[in-house]
Amino acid sequence: MGIPKTVKYFFAIVGLIVLTGSFIVSMNRYAFVKASIKTEGEVVELVSVRSSSTTSSSTTYAPCICFFDEHGRLVEFVSSISSSPASYDVGERVEIIYDPEAPEEARVNGFFHIWGLASVSGLFGAIFFTIGFLLIYSEKRKQYIEKYLKRNGLRITPDYLWTELNESYSVNDKHPYQIMALWTNPSDSEEHLFVSENIWFDPSHFIGKENITVLIDIKNPKRYFVDLPFLEKEKNVPE
Repeated sequence: MGIPKTVKYFFAIVGLIVLTGSFIVSMNRYAFVKASIKTEGEVVELVSVRSSSTTSSSTTYAPCICFFDEHGRLVEFVSSISSSPASYDVGERVEIIYDPEAPEEARVNGFFHIWGLASVSGLFGAIFFTIGFLLIYSEKRKQYIEKYLKRNGLRITPDYLWTELNESYSVNDKHPYQIMALWTNPSDSEEHLFVSENIWFDPSHFIGKENITVLIDIKNPKRYFVDLPFLEKEKNVPE
């Protein structure tokens, strides 16, 4: 047993939701840019934005910008993006972009000011979805290979069997066991080592008592499945 199925689907679903949100934001931004016109504004104030957590607090600064719209009306807005130190100085001229139908929703004409939210959320969504997809794909591929080998594989009896702790993986500080199976191909005397899935209890006492075999792909022995009949009767989950 590896990563729980719920975790795999959690990554994929969360990633898909975030990607969908990113797409919607992108479409809104595209419509905004298409309907907007450019002009220049002036930074009249730096607005402090305080943020705090349980361990620290910080202050960043967002530019408050004034500009005249196409009808000559004075419009003032505060950028949704703040930084420390401030990215702009009071009195600095800044190119802005605004929708004539809603000039108070103007934005600084810069990539991050317009596309930042969509880009960042899209990146995180893509990462989460990719992780979830690869985990699910790996699981489905493993299931497919197992079913294929049960129908078409060559069943062999290992020459030697022993158990080892899989120290490369742990859950709740506990490492699973794996059954190692060594087999020598009689046709070419080549040795092959097969490793079972993770087992969350010591399976040593099953060796010699259970008929533990390995199903291999005749054309590619690297595709195999260690058949452990006792797992059908035992609870194989981390405690």
